[in-house]
Amino acid sequence: MCGIGGVFLADRCQTLDRQLLVNMAAIQSHRGPDGFGVECIDAAGVGFCHARLSIIDLNESRARQPFLTDDKQVLMAHNGEFYDFQRIRADLTAQGVRFRTKSDSEILLRLYQRQGLEATLPLLRGEFAFALFDAEDDCLYLVRDRFGIKPQYWTMTPEGLVFGSELKVLFAHPAVERRFTSEGLFHQLMQTMVPGTTAFAGVHQVQPGHVLKVQRRGDRLEVSESTYWDVDFPRLDQRDSTLTEADHIANVRAALLEAVEMRMVADVPVGCYLSGGIDSCSILGLASAVSQGPVKAFTIGFDDARYDETPIAAEMAEATGAEQDVMRLSGSELYGHMEQTLWHTERTIYNTLAVAKYLMSRHVNNVDYKVVMTGEGSDELFGGYPAFRRDMFLHGLDDLPQSDRQDWEALLQTNNSLVQGAMLAADQVDDPDLDAVVGFTPSCLQPWLACAPLVPDLLAEEHRQLLAEYSPGKAIADQLNPQQLEGRHALDKAQYVWIKTMLEGQILTWGG
Repeated sequence: MCGIGGVFLADRCQTLDRQLLVNMAAIQSHRGPDGFGVECIDAAGVGFCHARLSIIDLNESRARQPFLTDDKQVLMAHNGEFYDFQRIRADLTAQGVRFRTKSDSEILLRLYQRQGLEATLPLLRGEFAFALFDAEDDCLYLVRDRFGIKPQYWTMTPEGLVFGSELKVLFAHPAVERRFTSEGLFHQLMQTMVPGTTAFAGVHQVQPGHVLKVQRRGDRLEVSESTYWDVDFPRLDQRDSTLTEADHIANVRAALLEAVEMRMVADVPVGCYLSGGIDSCSILGLASAVSQGPVKAFTIGFDDARYDETPIAAEMAEATGAEQDVMRLSGSELYGHMEQTLWHTERTIYNTLAVAKYLMSRHVNNVDYKVVMTGEGSDELFGGYPAFRRDMFLHGLDDLPQSDRQDWEALLQTNNSLVQGAMLAADQVDDPDLDAVVGFTPSCLQPWLACAPLVPDLLAEEHRQLLAEYSPGKAIADQLNPQQLEGRHALDKAQYVWIKTMLEGQILTWGG
């Protein structure tokens, strides 16, 4: 990962403080330890910074960002990686486009110059967040990838707009207000965020699959947001019923192999996290199949046998010829690094998973690896967790009698008693606002909604009073697109809500 940041002043005649941009890059040096850059268009009152983790094109003098076109018209900073960039680069080169670097990031700059942002976005595949300023249009664009793998925060100050890859990047700017909101605190304690929000006043996230456009008109900045992509599950009447189970298996295998192959493209070694689950084992198996040498497999082991999956992971590593690296952790180590983990997550966490992931990431870095592949989110995308099965049994099996559906649901509750109150709510929670938009209250949200009545007692009196009539379910429901839920299967609805809330707000923020 890299880190980006920047300032877009409302008054183009105001002098931009380059030291501020240096400070914004320095505070996220952990994201990009291989170098940093600052670039400004002084006459336009705009400047970007970049902290680099070099993965593609290791030549620092050549691939250093931010990128500024020769005519000083387009400024760009990019965090993340564009997959399939080689094909796009070759195609553009054949059309006469000349590249200055071997970096995957440069394809964005050249595509934008050639065809504009709207035509460029569908071609970008990967995990990314970028900023792009067009001097001719006097406009700044902030863009985030389709699922929100890479973060992008922004806020307005009296002087203009400030953005960055982390909250601390924004707070490195003295004009950015540092104040909690009552609603933000509520959702931090409830552990489920409203899409696009943070715990801080005036500080927002660019939502996944969105473009934030900041247009300067005179000495004012006008902000608008649009969707360039959304999860589009097929409607019930659009499903292809001719596909067999074998067809689905073949399609998943082909798509997963293609995804792994693309992520193996790097100028540095690529490893895998290996937990022993189906997801990470599948990825390691495919990575080993396409790699010319042994793949490094990183495994977390625990001193409590109830949570330790290293025996299964060791079997998989041996079967694939991987080079396994096991890091063992005790409870004291996990709790001893909680504060440092919170500094990185920039939000509350409810267990030590984030601590374990932080310690493993640190270990991976210490053995000179920069890139690892994981299987985060796969259990949910394939409906493997109890919450999705529950919604399918209760709301997605219309061809079964009601009594049979209830019998399946009761069996599910019994079999998952260990996770009752966590993955499954102890008692049914029905939120009227979510019911109105989704058709039911998704089970993935119910454990957290069940915590909502407990939150006010944890808040100061001033916040408690302001939240007297607050409905967290309504706040979440208001951010969902009803058109993407209408006419869909119950399981697809549940997964859509999970993607918009728990995937972006938990797994991609601190759980992965």
